[in-house]
Amino acid sequence: MKKILAVTALMLLMVAFFAACANEFSEPQFDLYAPRPREGEAWHDGPVRGQWNGNVYENEYMGLRFTSPDGWNIFSEADIVSFFNFLRPENLELVDMVTYDPTNYASVQITYMLLEFPLSRFTTADFVGVVVENASQANVAYAHDEPVIIGDREWYSYRVYSADGVPSITEYFVRVENGVAMMILIIHDVSEDPVELLLSGFASYDSPAAPPPPMPTPPPPPTPPPVQGGEVYTALVGSWVWTDSYHLVFEFRPDGTGRGGFYPHEMDEFNWGADMDDYHLMLSYIDGTESWTISFEDDMVTMQSREYDDLLLSFVSWQGPFISSDPLADLDIDLTGHELLGTWYWDGDPAYIFNFRADGTVTRGFAGSRNEQTWVAYEDFLLIDVGGFVQEWEFVIVDDVLTIDSLQQAGITWSYIRE
Repeated sequence: MKKILAVTALMLLMVAFFAACANEFSEPQFDLYAPRPREGEAWHDGPVRGQWNGNVYENEYMGLRFTSPDGWNIFSEADIVSFFNFLRPENLELVDMVTYDPTNYASVQITYMLLEFPLSRFTTADFVGVVVENASQANVAYAHDEPVIIGDREWYSYRVYSADGVPSITEYFVRVENGVAMMILIIHDVSEDPVELLLSGFASYDSPAAPPPPMPTPPPPPTPPPVQGGEVYTALVGSWVWTDSYHLVFEFRPDGTGRGGFYPHEMDEFNWGADMDDYHLMLSYIDGTESWTISFEDDMVTMQSREYDDLLLSFVSWQGPFISSDPLADLDIDLTGHELLGTWYWDGDPAYIFNFRADGTVTRGFAGSRNEQTWVAYEDFLLIDVGGFVQEWEFVIVDDVLTIDSLQQAGITWSYIRE
């Protein structure tokens, strides 16, 4: 996942560059706060999003299908919003799909970029030339001379070596039509080059889907070395979530193993032990160690880094389950006519809303950066899948005021007013 996020730094530079160029010539011609379209819907009356059918991605607008390799994971809509929420409609870019290898985080992504006048007159060659010329100092880019046939259409490509963060290589395949830049990204480690294999997974939209690309069998993952000193401290055993973000998680197992990171796609395994004579927590990862001073108060643990003076993190005990994907799919609950249906405005700032729908989807967030998630409710419990795990709330509605209390984080209570 670090590779996916590292490469988006270059994408952001591209977005900023094209937006700055456009603003020199004209006012924006798009609704910059248009909601993110769902799969199969049009965006700004232009490109139409693709859809997943099992492990096959289908995009009639681009004229192609892609079969995800066996063993690869597919980002849900909530995953995309969570990891790419800085690529919002006001930046005129939309990440349409992501599929990746969980063993090494090689990935295939498809993205749209809207080009405003005069950039909307760009040819594909113009677009590629500008991007390569304006690559940042942290990235080295060069274009390939010959086009590649993907599906039944010509795409031009350029390769970017990124030394910013995790070294990686991204092959961009680009088509520009009617002011829309369509991009296929293949991201991989500098020591590998699976581009040709992954291209074999594409087929024309009018043809049957290709078989899954025959990816090589990965070696078994390495295991972290044992901790030197310390022992299991039972008060730490369990799951802990960062008070500033539901996505940063530590899980300590009673056998002295654990994992930590951004759940669910960037969790690193470790061995752990604690010397409680001086409240010293030691974590041993594959690629290094961490050393923390810990303290407890009620159901909260505070971790002060012994290597970085300014790194202080607080975590609360997480009582709910961590679920890898589609956690609400097996709950067959009819939401027709439910009292939560409709739009609710946060009493702290009405720009933040919940819009619950009877199909089990909910729009949530501030204008311009709202997320699409899934929900169910039964009795006075509300469950929301936020992209890999479930938020659990208790709710009550009195005089058109909705109050939700977290069942996983003590003291978290919010109120919303019905539209």
